[in-house]
Amino acid sequence: MRVSTFCKKYKISTQAVYKKIKNHEKELNGHITKDKKNVFVLDDYAVKFLKPKRETYKKLEEQNLLFLQTNKDLSAEIELLRKKINEMDNVINHLTCSNREYEVKYDKHIAEIALLMQERDNLKSELSPIRTELSELQLFLEQEKAKFLSAEKMWNEEKYTLNAEISELNLQLQSANKQISDLTEKSEERNAKNNGFMGLFGR
Repeated sequence: MRVSTFCKKYKISTQAVYKKIKNHEKELNGHITKDKKNVFVLDDYAVKFLKPKRETYKKLEEQNLLFLQTNKDLSAEIELLRKKINEMDNVINHLTCSNREYEVKYDKHIAEIALLMQERDNLKSELSPIRTELSELQLFLEQEKAKFLSAEKMWNEEKYTLNAEISELNLQLQSANKQISDLTEKSEERNAKNNGFMGLFGR
């Protein structure tokens, strides 16, 4: 009987069988051979010697059932881990794609900022002479304003002087008109008197 067949029949691991063979080399000497495929073959004595005792077999059976259950549980955990790994891979792939999209957007944003900064510098260069002209124009306007205010002040002063002179002339005119009126009245009185004398003495 081959060792593999023996292990399947009695539900025992090959490691356990080889370990027992090694521990009992003297007892099993000549009872274990190799076939043409270089596979260990047990004779009836070796099978009987290596066969687990009833109690041991029962214990091994229990252990085997426990091993099968543990293996089943482990398989379930492995499957769960595989699912989690797949989910993590999907998340990583999604994040990688998102990161690439972000990098593309970031590079585009940086390029736009660089372009805007270049345009800003160009505008600064273009505005520089305009600012100079505006400063010169502002200075000119301030000078002209000062001249205008000075001229306005002089005009107001001249206007005040002219108004004063006109008032004085009006007073003189009124006085002259009064004098003329008085003289006219006196002249009329004299004429009247003269006419009276002329009437008395005849002419």
